[in-house]
Amino acid sequence: MRDPIAQPSTAPIIAQIGVLSDSHIPFRLARLPDQVTNYLRDCDQIIHAGDLEDTDLIAQLGKIAPVHAVAGNIHWQYASGIHDQDLPMSVSIPVGDHLIWVTHGHLNFGYALYDKVCGLPGFVRALFRRPRRRVRKSFGYLDRVNWRLIQRMHRHKPANTTVVVFGHSHRPVGKLLDEVLYYNPGAVIGADGDPTSPSVGRLVFHADGRVVPHWIELDRSQIQFAKMF
Repeated sequence: MRDPIAQPSTAPIIAQIGVLSDSHIPFRLARLPDQVTNYLRDCDQIIHAGDLEDTDLIAQLGKIAPVHAVAGNIHWQYASGIHDQDLPMSVSIPVGDHLIWVTHGHLNFGYALYDKVCGLPGFVRALFRRPRRRVRKSFGYLDRVNWRLIQRMHRHKPANTTVVVFGHSHRPVGKLLDEVLYYNPGAVIGADGDPTSPSVGRLVFHADGRVVPHWIELDRSQIQFAKMF
């Protein structure tokens, strides 16, 4: 597969798949923003890469296009009985000559705990952050998280996988490694303690075999965030 980022394709489009992750409804986001549903309107299929929390979101997205969704990692909110843990940890989706493997990125309980410990300092900073404070943290930390997740999934992906879709880091990325495209649309809620904007994306499949990743930043002023405590 040729580089999907450096050389965008002019060949006919055979499929467009909308991708979102880390919506965290209703605990951190009150509802799915209209900007997200509008962006997904012309997609042939929709992927939610985990941490959707309330599975009613699947039915909502299903009114737009068929939905594939996977389980997220562990959150304290599961005590309420609203969660996505009954979803599969991963799914494989054939599109033309491609095979998409979708997983949240943590893969199992042990990795989920490891990632929670690694992310604890940022979570604590977010709890005590003053409202409207401008965060000047660099993007480097979440870029490193994405690379750690990509290396992890590269070891565990099924044979014949050409595209891996994941979430978990809340930071969008599209990276080619050993001819496999690793794609994270970012998080609908953005990233606490980091200037990364909320985002949603799509994968565009072309007749020449090229897969082109896209994502857009969401307008924070149009997002109805929920109070965590």
